[in-house]
Amino acid sequence: MKKYYFLLLVLPVFWNTQLGMGARDVIDRMTNTHGDLKKWRQSPSIQFKTHISFASSDWPDYHEKVTVHPISRQAYVDFIALDGNKIEGQIAYTGEKAWALGKRTGFAAMPPRLTAWRNFFLFNIPFIVYDAGVHIKNEGTGNLPGSSQNYLRLRMTFDAGVGDTPKDYYTLYLHPEHFRLEAAEYIMTYPNMTQKTPHLLVFNGYTQVNGFTVPTGYHLYNKSDMKRLHTAEISDWRFDIKFDEKRMIMPRYAELDRSKSN
Repeated sequence: MKKYYFLLLVLPVFWNTQLGMGARDVIDRMTNTHGDLKKWRQSPSIQFKTHISFASSDWPDYHEKVTVHPISRQAYVDFIALDGNKIEGQIAYTGEKAWALGKRTGFAAMPPRLTAWRNFFLFNIPFIVYDAGVHIKNEGTGNLPGSSQNYLRLRMTFDAGVGDTPKDYYTLYLHPEHFRLEAAEYIMTYPNMTQKTPHLLVFNGYTQVNGFTVPTGYHLYNKSDMKRLHTAEISDWRFDIKFDEKRMIMPRYAELDRSKSN
């Protein structure tokens, strides 16, 4: 997963995606299926809730509300009690530093600079493919395990020095008729958390919000044996919420994230 930094006045930086032969038409169609790129970038923020249920009883359910600025990629997250009301913990990431406050258990206890934008990245790949330093290569077609559907496949990699984990890679699976992103295979290389085998995220529902086609849930598998790791519900998508700049100010009693990116 990536974290990008942008010069707001230098708009051409967005169009540095490096495309392999035949990839431009495919990603253009994918992005158009999911919504208007310009409109997505002009949103005051992108906000959603994720409720994750883990297959292992060792991990408690995880409920978050994520708010990210689509240009600066600054982010803040509220960890919500399972009753859906009380905020138990918070994290924020300015793009330079991250911190945490309050109760954080299970997945929420991972490094804030990773947790703040992980799901934003995964759920918004159809727009992030146009970020600076992204490389897209056409990899033909292929099936997902247990499915006879033949998907278009794209390989997504990153320039050295781009984001926190430039050695990550993704294989994107697109439906050949409507070019919707159906799944993503990936390796995460955040220090001390590097995956030994790829994970496969398979979206299992979509809805329309403000003209965007957004996911409403997914299953996450260990690709090597297709063991399910967790299931997630994604809800309350908003593209019209003003980004709260005050959340970028580190509270007095917050804990600074001292983890190191690659």
